[in-house]
Amino acid sequence: MVDQTFFHCSPIILGAESIIGAGNWGRIINLYAYKHNMFYREQVFDSSRAQFAASAPSRMSSVFAFRTVQEAKDYRLRENKHMELIYEVEPINQGCPLFYGWLNLFEDKTLSEPQRADAYWQNGQVAVHGTTTFAPAVSVVPISYEVLIGSDVRVLQQIG
Repeated sequence: MVDQTFFHCSPIILGAESIIGAGNWGRIINLYAYKHNMFYREQVFDSSRAQFAASAPSRMSSVFAFRTVQEAKDYRLRENKHMELIYEVEPINQGCPLFYGWLNLFEDKTLSEPQRADAYWQNGQVAVHGTTTFAPAVSVVPISYEVLIGSDVRVLQQIG
């Protein structure tokens, strides 16, 4: 059994044992639909997931997290989300699907949205919480990962 915890960023103050529901990003995107500036991107990504990583959780029904505190801190800095808090979290459901996606692809402006989506799902890694050990890709440039967790998560503690 692989004991895995992750690190989630949120602007909301949460206590230990709080539950963060999966799919909040998708709820927001669907609420605003085409009026949301990320609607098109998420539609393209979900279509690509069905083709290249069908067993991976959808971005629209997941909790987003990071493998390490440092990746969470790097995300806050890169995205100018200094007010967000970092929480150590664990999936509630053992055996839930996970997906480790390359965040670097979002910064590559040479790719079209469909190319970026295909590369995201083709280069990432599908895993199962509690049973799969993550094996980072070998690369000449540092790769930053986001983890899609296909389950609600429980807050263990606030980190920063």
